[in-house]
Amino acid sequence: AGIGGLTAAIALSQQGHSVHLFERTSELAEVGAAVSLWPNALAALGHLGLEKRVRIQGQWEEDGALRKPSGVSFWTFNNSNLIILRPALQQVLLEAAEGLPLTLGAKCTGVTSPWARPTVRLDGGATYEFDLVVGADGVRSTIRAAVAPHEGPPSYSGSTAWRAVVSAPGLVSTAWLTIGRGLHFLAAPLPEGFVYWSPLVKIPLPEVEAIHDHLGFMRRCFGTWHDPIPELLDRTADGACFATPVHFRPAPTWFNRGRVVVIGDAAHPMTPDLGQGACQAIEDAVVLADCLSTQGRSIQEALEDFTARRLRRVRRIVREARFLGKLNTSMSPLADLVRSSMFKLAPSGYSDRHLQEINGREAFDAQMAKPR
Repeated sequence: AGIGGLTAAIALSQQGHSVHLFERTSELAEVGAAVSLWPNALAALGHLGLEKRVRIQGQWEEDGALRKPSGVSFWTFNNSNLIILRPALQQVLLEAAEGLPLTLGAKCTGVTSPWARPTVRLDGGATYEFDLVVGADGVRSTIRAAVAPHEGPPSYSGSTAWRAVVSAPGLVSTAWLTIGRGLHFLAAPLPEGFVYWSPLVKIPLPEVEAIHDHLGFMRRCFGTWHDPIPELLDRTADGACFATPVHFRPAPTWFNRGRVVVIGDAAHPMTPDLGQGACQAIEDAVVLADCLSTQGRSIQEALEDFTARRLRRVRRIVREARFLGKLNTSMSPLADLVRSSMFKLAPSGYSDRHLQEINGREAFDAQMAKPR
């Protein structure tokens, strides 16, 4: 019952399918602070009739900038995305999913018979049989094990993200990302004077686990960076920022095995450098339901269609996010030069066109226009 799972349940239900949601936690509470929804994700939500409801819950951004730690901007661009609190997005989706069967405290321990009618096993021994199982259970997906039983765990990217939301009216009017010294710091305004901030630090995982004072660590990393970063940190309450080690997998080559399919982070966990993690989960959900909407063909044929529509696009985004992550967290002076010059030297309009291919509404619409 996270973003990807709820969106998939809504989309499949709208196509007339009987859907049952299983959530491993005992209460619904979306983890995380805020999420960026680019036009591609909003177009997908619009296909479900949810775009307007989501938009009024977030803060629309038109302009963005990349900065150096001194505060000097080295690239400005058309940002055009919605910043929304994860709990607010989840609430919109929950309201749209009202009436669908939802079982809380249902931890999946495995899936059997993926090629026939797959059976979901839950902690405690209960079993459920379905025509199709959709795994939207995150980066450490249990459902994924039914699709790739011999696969290893996801890899640590070498970087950890911190996140917080703080009341700071007027302090951040537009979104910006500051990059340097193997670190970067994102800040974006939210409704009612709140600000979302999220740094990324290149740090070994054991060192992350040894940090007890996360806000103090943030001050040591960013306390001398440009305004208003020090003030944002000062306005953040102790314990209000939390760390999330960033894990990823190589670009996928599949989405399903038999009648078990994975979407979102279960299928293609990626680094956050393009802001597309949640967006791609939403795209997965809506495109999957569209593939399953055609009468007279098998589930397997529908899943083959899903892979054909999604795989190339997802592979590109996973790879580009990983490339940007490596570049942005590099401490090499050469990397700093590349970061500063790659946008300045690009032909006029090239960077914007490139971003449109990833996060534009047309990028989503093109998948829905493909022959079924």
